[in-house]
Amino acid sequence: MKLLYYDDQYKLDKYILTKYSLLENEKFLEEFPGNIRDSQKILTARIFLTNYRIIASGYYVEKSSGTSINPGLIRTVIQLKKMKRQRAITHAIQKSLNIELASKNIIPYGYVYPIFNAYNIKRKKKYLSYNVNIEYEDKGKSKSMKLSVIIFPFRAKKNPEYHQKILDKIEELVLKHQ
Repeated sequence: MKLLYYDDQYKLDKYILTKYSLLENEKFLEEFPGNIRDSQKILTARIFLTNYRIIASGYYVEKSSGTSINPGLIRTVIQLKKMKRQRAITHAIQKSLNIELASKNIIPYGYVYPIFNAYNIKRKKKYLSYNVNIEYEDKGKSKSMKLSVIIFPFRAKKNPEYHQKILDKIEELVLKHQ
């Protein structure tokens, strides 16, 4: 992937998403480079804003746990938590859209961030942040977790107004589905 030019990476991501991962009636509203931060990672990505969710494809850095326990064990625990977390996010999107993804032959791709029922929405000059509560089942028990999302679109030196346009679109979409 590093050998592909950035535009080619966008085209490849968009092709895969369009062909295998978009939901019925889901449309791309905007695509832009940026960072997305949550409680577990900082993702530098190609970000796709759709009418149902935010999809990011790129490289992430895990936030440091600051502990001296065996790194292999920590990595395994983190991977298990990520899998559980991604399933919870997928379930939250399914529930908010009232669909069953398994029956639609949809392949998960990239990192997905829900936009439905967002709260604590904050718009700053360089970013937009919001929280979403995600309900999921774990061992037959209903649980809930808070997902905090911060989106930093990269600034275009040749077109600084574009940065604000992107933040406007994200804010409009999140507020619409609040």
